[in-house]
Amino acid sequence: MKQYKIFMTELAADDLQNIVSYISNDLKEPVIAQKLLGKIKRAIMSLADMPVRHALVSDERLAHQGIRKLTLPRFYGHTERVIQ
Repeated sequence: MKQYKIFMTELAADDLQNIVSYISNDLKEPVIAQKLLGKIKRAIMSLADMPVRHALVSDERLAHQGIRKLTLPRFYGHTERVIQ
């Protein structure tokens, strides 16, 4: 079976780091943050085998480039917004 190269945009990598940091530091759940990071990385790397099993993104310009979206299970957390 053909193996595809997997690339992550800088924006996506930053988003992933921010998610892990939030869970680890703000929610005080570093173990959960690392487990989630592992799950996300495994899901991303699984795209090397069958990337077309996922739908193209809705942005026509990106879809034309063959960019697909990988939907992961949601992380449900509690957030608060302080208005001053």
